Amino acid sequence: MDIEKRIMSALQEEAINIVPAPELREKVMASIPFEKGRKQVKKRLVAGIVAAAVLVPTAAYGSYSYLADQVFGSSNVVKEHGGTQQQYDHFESKLQQAKKKLTAKEFITFVGLLKDLAYYHLKTIDSHGNIHPDRLQKKDRADYDRLLQEVQPYFDKLNGDIQTK
Repeated sequence: MDIEKRIMSALQEEAINIVPAPELREKVMASIPFEKGRKQVKKRLVAGIVAAAVLVPTAAYGSYSYLADQVFGSSNVVKEHGGTQQQYDHFESKLQQAKKKLTAKEFITFVGLLKDLAYYHLKTIDSHGNIHPDRLQKKDRADYDRLLQEVQPYFDKLNGDIQTK
């Protein structure tokens, strides 16, 4: 074993003094096949781009939340009280239009008022989907009327009856 250590140390000392020829680096680099690695990287890059192109729209579609859910909670609540999915979708489209016409602050206030009105509507709705505010108690009826007055300017703006700034 001692002889192996001496040979190894002698070779290492001699290797320190050896300077490779400048052409040797170019020959070694030319002999290494780089094309295979580049093709794999390109394939992986293309596969990643395709996967992202498919997953991003899918995730965006899958995570869509209804604006109407902010008012009613879900379409099931409307269905439990005699409403239909078509009515719920119609209400959603109206909210989408309102979101485009109103400022962000106005829209948040508008949805809050609609949520309060929905509470009273769900309280007084019959099995046919008709709303009967006259069934409310006196205090609740006063709150309901106040809400109607507060939300009316938003309805006017959305219907174009009153020109606002």
